[in-house]
Amino acid sequence: MVDQPNARGLFAVSPPGFEDLIAAELTALGMVSVQPLVGGVAFRGGDEAIAAANLGLRTATRVILRVGEFVVPHIAVLRKRAARIPWTEFLIPGQALTVRATCRRSRLYHSGAVEERVRDAIGDVLGTKPTSPGLPADSEGKEIEDTGQAALVLVRIERDLCTISIDTSGPLLH
Repeated sequence: MVDQPNARGLFAVSPPGFEDLIAAELTALGMVSVQPLVGGVAFRGGDEAIAAANLGLRTATRVILRVGEFVVPHIAVLRKRAARIPWTEFLIPGQALTVRATCRRSRLYHSGAVEERVRDAIGDVLGTKPTSPGLPADSEGKEIEDTGQAALVLVRIERDLCTISIDTSGPLLH
Protein backbone atom coordinates (compact mmCIF):
# COMPACT_ATOMS: atom_id res chain seq x y z
CA MET A 1 0.00 0.00 0.00
CA VAL A 2 1.24 3.44 -0.82
CA ASP A 3 1.20 6.03 1.96
CA GLN A 4 -2.11 7.84 1.45
CA PRO A 5 -2.78 11.54 2.10
CA ASN A 6 -5.39 10.54 4.73
CA ALA A 7 -2.94 8.14 6.39
CA ARG A 8 -2.90 8.21 10.16
CA GLY A 9 -0.63 6.77 12.80
CA LEU A 10 -1.53 3.19 13.65
CA PHE A 11 -0.09 0.77 16.18
CA ALA A 12 -0.32 -3.03 16.26
CA VAL A 13 -0.18 -4.09 19.90
CA SER A 14 2.21 -6.99 20.48
CA PRO A 15 2.70 -9.69 23.06
CA PRO A 16 6.24 -9.39 24.52
CA GLY A 17 8.90 -10.46 22.02
CA PHE A 18 6.65 -10.59 18.94
CA GLU A 19 7.38 -7.08 17.63
CA ASP A 20 9.71 -8.21 14.80
CA LEU A 21 7.28 -10.93 13.68
CA ILE A 22 4.40 -8.43 13.56
CA ALA A 23 6.60 -5.98 11.63
CA ALA A 24 7.26 -8.71 9.05
CA GLU A 25 3.52 -9.48 8.81
CA LEU A 26 2.72 -5.78 8.29
CA THR A 27 5.40 -5.47 5.61
CA ALA A 28 4.00 -8.56 3.86
CA LEU A 29 0.55 -6.91 3.97
CA GLY A 30 2.03 -3.89 2.16
CA MET A 31 1.98 -1.44 5.06
CA VAL A 32 4.27 1.60 5.05
CA SER A 33 6.42 3.26 7.70
CA VAL A 34 6.60 0.01 9.68
CA GLN A 35 8.63 0.54 12.86
CA PRO A 36 8.97 -2.10 15.62
CA LEU A 37 8.87 -0.60 19.12
CA VAL A 38 8.63 -2.03 22.61
CA GLY A 39 5.09 -3.38 22.97
CA GLY A 40 4.10 -3.28 19.31
CA VAL A 41 4.69 -1.93 15.84
CA ALA A 42 3.93 1.57 14.59
CA PHE A 43 2.81 2.00 10.97
CA ARG A 44 0.77 4.39 8.85
CA GLY A 45 -2.36 3.98 6.78
CA GLY A 46 -5.95 4.87 6.12
CA ASP A 47 -9.17 2.89 6.34
CA GLU A 48 -7.93 0.20 3.94
CA ALA A 49 -4.79 -0.35 6.01
CA ILE A 50 -6.86 -0.62 9.21
CA ALA A 51 -9.11 -3.26 7.64
CA ALA A 52 -6.17 -5.18 6.12
CA ALA A 53 -4.26 -5.18 9.40
CA ASN A 54 -7.27 -6.37 11.41
CA LEU A 55 -7.97 -9.14 8.90
CA GLY A 56 -4.39 -10.16 8.12
CA LEU A 57 -2.40 -9.95 11.35
CA ARG A 58 -2.02 -13.28 13.11
CA THR A 59 0.20 -12.34 16.05
CA ALA A 60 -0.92 -8.86 17.15
CA THR A 61 -3.59 -8.56 19.83
CA ARG A 62 -5.24 -5.40 18.46
CA VAL A 63 -4.76 -2.49 16.08
CA ILE A 64 -5.18 0.99 17.50
CA LEU A 65 -5.55 4.35 15.77
CA ARG A 66 -3.50 7.21 17.25
CA VAL A 67 -5.76 10.26 17.45
CA GLY A 68 -3.77 12.65 19.64
CA GLU A 69 -0.46 13.22 21.38
CA PHE A 70 0.45 16.13 23.64
CA VAL A 71 2.30 17.07 26.82
CA VAL A 72 0.23 17.28 30.03
CA PRO A 73 2.10 18.94 32.89
CA HIS A 74 -0.95 18.72 35.20
CA ILE A 75 -4.51 17.37 35.28
CA ALA A 76 -6.21 20.72 34.50
CA VAL A 77 -4.58 20.78 31.05
CA LEU A 78 -5.67 17.26 30.11
CA ARG A 79 -9.36 17.98 29.49
CA LYS A 80 -8.62 21.08 27.39
CA ARG A 81 -6.08 19.33 25.18
CA ALA A 82 -8.17 16.16 24.82
CA ALA A 83 -11.11 18.34 23.70
CA ARG A 84 -9.02 19.53 20.73
CA ILE A 85 -9.16 16.04 19.20
CA PRO A 86 -11.80 15.85 16.42
CA TRP A 87 -13.87 13.18 18.20
CA THR A 88 -16.76 13.55 15.76
CA GLU A 89 -14.57 11.85 13.12
CA PHE A 90 -14.34 8.71 15.26
CA LEU A 91 -17.32 8.48 17.61
CA ILE A 92 -21.10 8.85 17.47
CA PRO A 93 -22.93 10.99 20.08
CA GLY A 94 -24.56 8.69 22.65
CA GLN A 95 -22.34 5.75 21.69
CA ALA A 96 -21.29 3.48 24.55
CA LEU A 97 -17.70 4.24 25.45
CA THR A 98 -14.97 2.81 27.64
CA VAL A 99 -11.89 4.89 28.50
CA ARG A 100 -8.84 3.09 29.88
CA ALA A 101 -5.75 4.93 31.10
CA THR A 102 -2.25 3.99 32.17
CA CYS A 103 0.14 6.44 33.79
CA ARG A 104 3.88 5.79 34.13
CA ARG A 105 6.64 8.07 35.42
CA SER A 106 4.32 11.06 35.20
CA ARG A 107 3.02 13.80 37.44
CA LEU A 108 -0.43 12.48 36.50
CA TYR A 109 -0.61 9.19 38.35
CA HIS A 110 -4.32 8.67 39.08
CA SER A 111 -5.63 6.71 36.08
CA GLY A 112 -9.26 7.11 37.21
CA ALA A 113 -8.98 10.91 37.16
CA VAL A 114 -7.33 10.76 33.72
CA GLU A 115 -10.15 8.54 32.39
CA GLU A 116 -12.77 10.93 33.79
CA ARG A 117 -11.16 14.03 32.22
CA VAL A 118 -10.84 12.40 28.79
CA ARG A 119 -14.43 11.10 28.96
CA ASP A 120 -15.62 14.63 29.84
CA ALA A 121 -13.58 16.12 26.97
CA ILE A 122 -15.21 13.68 24.55
CA GLY A 123 -18.60 14.73 25.88
CA ASP A 124 -17.71 18.40 25.40
CA VAL A 125 -16.89 17.78 21.72
CA LEU A 126 -19.81 15.44 20.95
CA GLY A 127 -22.31 17.63 22.79
CA THR A 128 -23.55 14.73 24.91
CA LYS A 129 -21.99 12.70 27.67
CA PRO A 130 -20.84 9.30 26.37
CA THR A 131 -22.79 6.38 27.84
CA SER A 132 -21.33 3.47 29.74
CA PRO A 133 -21.24 0.06 28.04
CA GLY A 134 -24.58 -1.68 28.26
CA LEU A 135 -26.41 1.51 29.22
CA PRO A 136 -26.91 3.54 26.03
CA ALA A 137 -28.93 6.71 26.59
CA ASP A 138 -29.47 10.05 24.96
CA SER A 139 -28.81 13.42 26.62
CA GLU A 140 -32.14 13.24 28.46
CA GLY A 141 -31.38 9.80 29.88
CA LYS A 142 -33.79 7.93 27.60
CA GLU A 143 -32.58 4.59 26.29
CA ILE A 144 -31.51 4.56 22.66
CA GLU A 145 -30.88 1.70 20.28
CA ASP A 146 -27.56 0.02 21.03
CA THR A 147 -25.28 0.49 18.00
CA GLY A 148 -23.03 -2.41 18.95
CA GLN A 149 -19.97 -2.85 21.07
CA ALA A 150 -18.66 0.04 23.12
CA ALA A 151 -15.86 2.09 21.61
CA LEU A 152 -12.57 1.72 23.49
CA VAL A 153 -10.43 4.83 23.99
CA LEU A 154 -6.94 4.17 25.31
CA VAL A 155 -4.97 6.87 27.11
CA ARG A 156 -1.29 6.38 27.86
CA ILE A 157 0.66 8.94 29.84
CA GLU A 158 4.38 8.38 30.14
CA ARG A 159 6.73 11.09 31.39
CA ASP A 160 3.92 13.63 30.95
CA LEU A 161 3.47 12.75 27.25
CA CYS A 162 -0.16 11.78 26.66
CA THR A 163 -1.04 9.54 23.71
CA ILE A 164 -4.73 8.93 22.99
CA SER A 165 -5.82 6.10 20.73
CA ILE A 166 -9.00 4.35 19.64
CA ASP A 167 -9.21 0.59 19.33
CA THR A 168 -10.12 -0.50 15.77
CA SER A 169 -10.26 -4.23 16.45
CA GLY A 170 -13.02 -4.80 18.98
CA PRO A 171 -12.40 -8.23 20.49
CA LEU A 172 -8.77 -9.31 20.64
CA LEU A 173 -7.54 -10.47 17.24
CA HIS A 174 -6.58 -13.95 18.38
